[in-house]
Amino acid sequence: MGIKEMLSKLFLNNDFDERALSQTAVKKLNPFLQLEIHAPNAAKWTKSVSKFPCIVGRSKEKADVVCPDRKVSHEHMAIDFLEDEGEYKISDLGTPNGIIIAGIQLPPRSPRTLYLGDILILGDTEIKVTRLDK
Repeated sequence: MGIKEMLSKLFLNNDFDERALSQTAVKKLNPFLQLEIHAPNAAKWTKSVSKFPCIVGRSKEKADVVCPDRKVSHEHMAIDFLEDEGEYKISDLGTPNGIIIAGIQLPPRSPRTLYLGDILILGDTEIKVTRLDK
């Protein structure tokens, strides 16, 4: 039996298992990531993030993750979770010093997928992605 025939039988003849249908319900995503941050003249610390988009920067008023580094802009980077794609994305918010990943500067306002283990350089601050949950 082909796919069209199976779908036709399923929907036209109401020949389906209601219990099986409820088990295929869409799983609610709870995005969560953890960052290990090492800024100049500061001890390393860990920051957990579960609210997206998340702004990383120097401003205590505007940033969700604050980096005490004079080379980091007030609003330097955005981290977002795209539920449809199931991916985290980072974007440089058009800063003078940018973001470096694996020795390559990220173009301003060009989202890039964020992966577990990525090390991001913002000014003199190093941020390592130590946990990614979806």
